[in-house]
Amino acid sequence: MQAVVLVALIATMSIGWHERREVSAADIPLAQLPQELRGWQTVQEEVSLSEGGAYRLLERTYENGDGYRLHMTVQATHTRLGSLRDWSLSSMAEGWSVEDESIWSSARESAVRARIQRLVKGARSRVALTWYTSAESHAPTLQSATLKAWRDRLLGGKKPWASLYMVAETTSDTAAEDSVTDLAQQLGPELQQLMSELGPQ
Repeated sequence: MQAVVLVALIATMSIGWHERREVSAADIPLAQLPQELRGWQTVQEEVSLSEGGAYRLLERTYENGDGYRLHMTVQATHTRLGSLRDWSLSSMAEGWSVEDESIWSSARESAVRARIQRLVKGARSRVALTWYTSAESHAPTLQSATLKAWRDRLLGGKKPWASLYMVAETTSDTAAEDSVTDLAQQLGPELQQLMSELGPQ
């Protein structure tokens, strides 16, 4: 009888530890994402954990050889998908309006299918790229990511999710779009690989 109680106690402790690991974002190593990629180098970086530990945030600025800068934010969470930001709504809350929107897909084998928006605020203009990914699925919007996450869970998968958001200030929409898509098709597979290595499975 004592052996049964001991086994039950160990199992309960293991389940509790497993659940705590699932909702903790503190150990997601976002800073391991490459600081240097073909044509781009990190010039500024900050990593933080949200209050309550719901998600981890990496904010990084990349610069290319021409001095062109691109700001990137990666937000990652284990199971609290609802804590991921809808970047389009966040932009509008800051006074930006969406002038144009499209879905872009990379031509590479590790496809990145992302949403690209042209945002305006007075005389200012920027191009923004949004992409959500887990090890099992990826999506261009939070709504489609949420649906895929529930589908994966119903099929037995419970992988952590991350969102990739890039912003390029612009006087040339073409140059800005080329910049965000170039960096996204290099960094996207790296982010998906990082998420696939996170436990629990």
